[in-house]
Amino acid sequence: MVTGPVATHACLLDPRHHYQRAYVCDHCRTWLGDLLADIANLYAQIPDALTHGTGAGGQRVTGSFEPPLPLRVDILDLTLPANQGARRLYARGLLGLDDDQTGTLSASTILDTWARDWLTYDIPGHLPQPTVPALVAWLRVRVDRACDLHPAIDEFADEMRDLAAALRRATGGATIRPQRCDGVPCRRCDLLTLVRLADGSGDIECANPECRAIMRAGEYITWCRLVSASIKEAAA
Repeated sequence: MVTGPVATHACLLDPRHHYQRAYVCDHCRTWLGDLLADIANLYAQIPDALTHGTGAGGQRVTGSFEPPLPLRVDILDLTLPANQGARRLYARGLLGLDDDQTGTLSASTILDTWARDWLTYDIPGHLPQPTVPALVAWLRVRVDRACDLHPAIDEFADEMRDLAAALRRATGGATIRPQRCDGVPCRRCDLLTLVRLADGSGDIECANPECRAIMRAGEYITWCRLVSASIKEAAA
């Protein structure tokens, strides 16, 4: 059967790319999922940043006539609970007048707003707990569906980009620390130097500079099972 050419249209997130299904190209769908993972990873660094005496960009604040505060008050707004009332005040330019926040929406408020909005566009699910990890996980699972259905997915992408930038400034642009995989040897060099990468991929890397072996999440699970079986066999 002879068919005609498949119609393509400019991607809403990057007009240099074209999609064959509304509204976003495959490249930008992947990027958007990765951006959400970055938000969760950066947010996890906030507790450390709150107690560091550094300003935005990681530069130490000096020359103040007042003693330094024990917490980084410039980033407290980002950590406040989800508050849709604050969102409405923000939209009217009134945030900070009669609210606990000083003018910046919290990360959970921004994410919660979009989760609520997505539910009105035939994107299935129930509203998650209004915490940053839960909201990010909920949005990531549904981001592909939202790219198909939501006509304002470009606005969502813009706000997620801004949120990630705010979190990066709040943490001084700190590199997200990988998580050590204690007790599991590298399958290549046999050293206990495996770490889970902090990019949201779930990949495992050997921190030994002479090895640097990489395992995907599924490969790591299989390797852990083999290691466990070997230990049990040796102990028998």
